[in-house]
Amino acid sequence: MKLLFWARWLLRSVRDAIWLTVDWAAFSISDRHKDGRVLLLVRVDAIGDFVLWINSAKTIRNHFVDRQIILVCNKVCADLAIATNLFDKVHGVDLKCFSWNLRYRWQVIRQVAQLGASVAIQPTFSRVLLTGDALIRVSSATERIGSVGDLANRCHWHKRVGDCWYTTLVPAITHPMMELERNTEFLRGLGIDQAKPAVAQMPINENLSSAKLISNSYFVIFPGASTVGRMWPAKAFAEVADTVHDLYGWQPVICGSKAERAIAANVIKYSHHSKWGNFTGTTTLPEFVEILRRAQFVVANETSAVHIAASVATPSICILGGGHFGRFMPYTDAVSGIKPVAVHHRMDCFGCNWRCCYANNGRSLPYPCIEAVQVEDVIDKLKKAVK
Repeated sequence: MKLLFWARWLLRSVRDAIWLTVDWAAFSISDRHKDGRVLLLVRVDAIGDFVLWINSAKTIRNHFVDRQIILVCNKVCADLAIATNLFDKVHGVDLKCFSWNLRYRWQVIRQVAQLGASVAIQPTFSRVLLTGDALIRVSSATERIGSVGDLANRCHWHKRVGDCWYTTLVPAITHPMMELERNTEFLRGLGIDQAKPAVAQMPINENLSSAKLISNSYFVIFPGASTVGRMWPAKAFAEVADTVHDLYGWQPVICGSKAERAIAANVIKYSHHSKWGNFTGTTTLPEFVEILRRAQFVVANETSAVHIAASVATPSICILGGGHFGRFMPYTDAVSGIKPVAVHHRMDCFGCNWRCCYANNGRSLPYPCIEAVQVEDVIDKLKKAVK
């Protein structure tokens, strides 16, 4: 086992060295110029992290009023970023291609190098060497600012190398902190002392087509998650949907990505009601935002859905596990705005960063902390939130 570990470590290190060499070569031959007005923001996280950062982006926009702000973000967030009207330009990066396709990586590196930023900021706390850090490096900005960060997404040598690419590292408290408060901590480190943790307010930027407009009152079920282990059982979602329909008469609507169509089909299969609205894999991200805005309620796993619901002032219930407990959910009392309600089953292993210690937990099963959440508890929280 030790031999296998070290072999994998060596292969990853060789890959990292090749990628960083490609970055250096693409950066070296790029035509670079400086524009004192250009502020580059690098935020390549997933959708949920991005939504949690939107209020901070608004604060940055208001603070740097005389700057042209260019955002480099995860491609999946690009439409949402444009819809916020906070950025002068938005460049979406396909992170999968950026991490594995050398030709695509070469093109992106050259594009970023030629943006002419004088200041580049990456506000992400859990930095990644080959994505966010690499993009800051090739920006060639005179000032390159980032968070001192943690080791959640990188090893010690990645941190040592990545830290060298910044001119300023904003200090951060080492103990766990809710992400909205962590974002505020970073803003204050930039000198924006008036920054406060608050839920984003997503403006209306998408008119739904008639096919996606629902005339009846409805609620949304979002059963997907980033991994199977973080998904509450389909049967439990169906039971919640049936109970809500019986209590309030609202129509159940299910949403998710194309990859989650089978999960959605299972939820509908277990349900006693046949009149479901099914938008799984058929909406753009801005359309999904508007569907949640018009909903009476949202029930979801710990995903972007609950954060988006909060940003459009729609009440929501989050089925919460222990992997990142306290970081993205629950929202703290210090955060202002409509906040999701978390339902969880406390276990001693909370804070595991989703490295589950239960060997009997198969890949096709929810983690024990997720599976232990009871339908009755969800319904009880929902009833109180509706009132």
